[in-house]
Amino acid sequence: MRDSYVRVPTLDGYVKIWNDVLQLPNEIIENSGGDCEDLALLVYSVLKRVAKPSEEIYLLFLKQLPEEHAVVLAIDKDDKIVYLIDPSFSFINGFLLMIEITAEGKNSELLTKHIMPMAMNPGLKRDLLAIFKTRIAYVDYFKLRETGEKVVYYKPKIYVLSAEILFKKYLSYTKLNPISYVVVSRDEILLFTDLESLVEWINNKLTP
Repeated sequence: MRDSYVRVPTLDGYVKIWNDVLQLPNEIIENSGGDCEDLALLVYSVLKRVAKPSEEIYLLFLKQLPEEHAVVLAIDKDDKIVYLIDPSFSFINGFLLMIEITAEGKNSELLTKHIMPMAMNPGLKRDLLAIFKTRIAYVDYFKLRETGEKVVYYKPKIYVLSAEILFKKYLSYTKLNPISYVVVSRDEILLFTDLESLVEWINNKLTP
């Protein structure tokens, strides 16, 4: 859900237009949605609450033009796993969390479709999950992009990949082209001018 713009008058008599408004997690829930950094902040807040001592959770901003994108980065130092979570696309480490719907088509045949939750009205999602024949599905996004084959699982599934491969696949398939990366947590803000330096920092976290 895109932000509506905000007009702010300046002291020199002009009007500054802000196209980005940050919502707090409770506001995102009350408003039934938000844009990429709002959703990333919500997921970040939940994960920080339940993280193991070995897990570090960060907001990750992909700086690009005309607008940046926000995701969540989680690093499990004990299990040596890097998680890239993009709530806007219901993406986590190569899989898309989707709502599966079985419905009757125009020719009376049963059709199975997978719909991205973020593309659906919140009220419709509630009704689908409560009333109709639906279930949560995990679609292998990497395989879909690489081979065209749609592989679906019904239990949570992720790829455990090196940070370099995970990021390169994600950026390639989403067509994102960041010029820099900003990692944010409660304790620090770090700027990385390229993917290589970000990956090096993540790998250092994984090395005892």
